[in-house]
Amino acid sequence: MGAVFMEEIKNRQEPDLEAFKEALKAEYKKRIEEIRAQYEQELSEEASKRRQEVELQVARLRTEQKRRYEKMLKDAQERILSDMRHRASSFVSESVGRALSKLEERLHGLRRDRAAYVSALGDLVVEALEVIGESGIVLVDEGESALVPKLPQVRFVEEAALGGWGGCMVTDAATKTRVVDNTLRTRWERAEKELRLLVSGYFDDVFTILERTAQQLRVS
Repeated sequence: MGAVFMEEIKNRQEPDLEAFKEALKAEYKKRIEEIRAQYEQELSEEASKRRQEVELQVARLRTEQKRRYEKMLKDAQERILSDMRHRASSFVSESVGRALSKLEERLHGLRRDRAAYVSALGDLVVEALEVIGESGIVLVDEGESALVPKLPQVRFVEEAALGGWGGCMVTDAATKTRVVDNTLRTRWERAEKELRLLVSGYFDDVFTILERTAQQLRVS
């Protein structure tokens, strides 16, 4: 009889145990699914966070790269433009210097050609008298008073230290306050200023082109 009772208890416990085991397995499976879902969410969030960090870092690198590129480009533009300006300025200076040297040689050579100098001196005297607009006193370098043409407007001729370049100075005879400087030295100085202005004006356009070219420069 005792054996039968134990068998009945066993038969009643086995379904309860199986149910418990199934419930435990279901709970375990559910918990595993929750853990996996939580892990996947955290992983996704972490991946998104890392991706954003990388994107920000890439953006910063691109910004820095662009800034460096622009600075390199600007530096290259300034170096090239500075070099071109220097070369152009040197060319202007050398060109003007050569032209003035030739002019000075011609002016000094003019005095060695007596006939040519007498003609040039006469033109300078007449020009100065026209500026004065009345009779005047003509001043020339020492030893050159005889070379001044005999003109009604010339009140008299004086010799003075005019620098040895030749030419003349004329003052009005009435007050001696109006003076026209027509010495060859002064004419040379005027020519120098005019030549520098002329060449500088031409190279202003060149400098504008250089600046525009430098601004269009691209660094590869």
